[in-house]
Amino acid sequence: MPYTRRANIRKNRKRTSRKQKAGGKSLEAIMIELKEKGKYDTWVSKGSYFTYRSPKLTLPMKYTFINIDGNPIPGQMRSKEYRSDLEENIPIFGQIIKKDPNFVNQGTFRTTGVSGRLTTSGLATCSGLSMTVGTQKFLTHLDAGTDIKPMIAHLLKLIKTEGAMPTNINIYPGNLNSSVTEQLAKDIISRCGTNLETVQIHRDTCMFSNIVI
Repeated sequence: MPYTRRANIRKNRKRTSRKQKAGGKSLEAIMIELKEKGKYDTWVSKGSYFTYRSPKLTLPMKYTFINIDGNPIPGQMRSKEYRSDLEENIPIFGQIIKKDPNFVNQGTFRTTGVSGRLTTSGLATCSGLSMTVGTQKFLTHLDAGTDIKPMIAHLLKLIKTEGAMPTNINIYPGNLNSSVTEQLAKDIISRCGTNLETVQIHRDTCMFSNIVI
């Protein structure tokens, strides 16, 4: 085989390897770009998250993230999983958070008095968990990368301070393969010494559900 033909075949194979089957950048191409721009270590330190942009998800572009160049971009959700079946997987370096003091953002939690109000939304692969401890209400929005240790510590302290065990416990698992985040919610409940049989699980939750407690 002539040398030029072999070279062209190798070049074409390289181009193919940088595309994934849905037409966007392959994981390999994304990693190369991160390293070439000196952003790989920063991306890893911030959790190694992607956002997706694909009509296959039928989800609104309701979140705003920071891309590799430090610019705000719209995205449908946040996840650690690279999805080769979607048109765009974009590495992200942060999220521009809503300013609503009652809104619980992805990967965070809030507490308020029983007369207060807490809300969250966008539960696709994520799960919500709410409960009441004495005079306080608790709500968290869990994604697969959420560190639940601070939440457990906060709840155990609240149980001790309030002198009451959690009641009115609800799990809101998203409708797109949320088994990992649902298990995180159950782990939190178990660590608080509460029987899972008392928990209400809302299987009708989806990306468009607005959870309000």
